[in-house]
Amino acid sequence: MANRERIRTFQAGDVVGTTFALWIKFLIPFTILGAVLNAPLIVMQRLIVFEGEWTGILVFLGASIVVGQLFTATLVFAIYSHMRGDRVGIGACISRGFSSLFPVVGVALITGLLILAGCFLLIPGIILAMMWWVVVPAAVVEKLGVGAAMKRSAELTAGHRGAVFLAIILLVVLIGVFGGLVGFVIAMFGASETVISWAGDISGVIFGSLGAIAPAVGYYHLRMAKEGLETGDLAAVFD
Repeated sequence: MANRERIRTFQAGDVVGTTFALWIKFLIPFTILGAVLNAPLIVMQRLIVFEGEWTGILVFLGASIVVGQLFTATLVFAIYSHMRGDRVGIGACISRGFSSLFPVVGVALITGLLILAGCFLLIPGIILAMMWWVVVPAAVVEKLGVGAAMKRSAELTAGHRGAVFLAIILLVVLIGVFGGLVGFVIAMFGASETVISWAGDISGVIFGSLGAIAPAVGYYHLRMAKEGLETGDLAAVFD
């Protein structure tokens, strides 16, 4: 993990590199965790035919946002435990995530809907996404309410949003490329549509964890860059 001497400025490359290092190191437990949290969404997607019903589609999208943010909150605890040298099971990580359920759900719904609304005008949506990129880690680590977490995330990302934008783009591209390669390889073997579809869900869980790890890593790097926060200091926030 990076130390104070290394993180003097927030750089997209450092965030992406650390994210991939953690993803590889904890690939199996993070994948299992992602599968557990995403299982209801996969079942919902498979069993419910929306047939253009906007209510159902919006419910599914809302649930996806909540689960994604809850996954991020859970991984904050996993990463924190790793930095302290503690070993925790998946159950403990999920329990910590659910202990922050109300602020996390509030943050997920409010920021998610506002970003979605901003995306209709493109630029505002991108700005809001960068501004609130670390809102869930801020809420979980510092035990903040919705409004305070949104303000804290905006403060931390201020002055670094160009790098945040680059990190998000790099992660989206890399996840898309990896997922596309997996789908292409499976299709080459003449797999049925059902197999291809399920493989897509599985690869989505595997590679999707990168997008959940990144905000937690970004939160750590932003605090190091702005406040000179060391690993031990970050761990103390949880005590």
